[in-house]
Amino acid sequence: MAVPFSNTLKGVKVAVTRPPAVWFGGLDRVHAHDLAADLRRMGATLFEVDVERLVLKDNDYTSLLLDGLREFRPDIALALPNGGYGVICTDSEGRNIFRDILQIPTILLWDHGPFQFCSLLLGQLPETPAESTDDAIARFRAALDHPLYIHYSPDKGHAALARALGAIVCQPSITSFSRPGHVLRGGASRKRIRAGPNSRSPAMYTSNGRGR
Repeated sequence: MAVPFSNTLKGVKVAVTRPPAVWFGGLDRVHAHDLAADLRRMGATLFEVDVERLVLKDNDYTSLLLDGLREFRPDIALALPNGGYGVICTDSEGRNIFRDILQIPTILLWDHGPFQFCSLLLGQLPETPAESTDDAIARFRAALDHPLYIHYSPDKGHAALARALGAIVCQPSITSFSRPGHVLRGGASRKRIRAGPNSRSPAMYTSNGRGR
């Protein structure tokens, strides 16, 4: 039996990421949907950000998105289901939507961060060591070590590696976390969801999950 959710997040406005439907076999979209549902059951009001439209550099969407977010006035951003989706939420000039433009605290959940962020932030790796450059750590630090980023990792080894590399210098880490009221059976969620219509405007969702 699931543990009842409390209204501990009642009144809190959260901007969350919605992954592309096909990335990572669709599992990231499913997990993000489940986590967003948990936040709503805890009383939070959510604004979902379509990551795919940002990655495709859809400038019309980005403009509408920023107008909607400014009207919504989120208290915090939470990258779902992991921090990678937060760091790639950028406009055509490379500015992060949450960190640089809205300037709001942004929670980044990650496990294998040093490996995931490598592919997201450094681009295609060189074919040989001779083709590599010497600014990789500086680029990591510039992208990840920011006062508005709150890093949470369930893997203390990867968190320690990120600190040892100098990519994350003064960020907290948590070595375990759980989802209240959620029971995992068989290892992974088997829930399937149907993606909504591809609207040209960003969707704002109320705390009961209905768009408005």
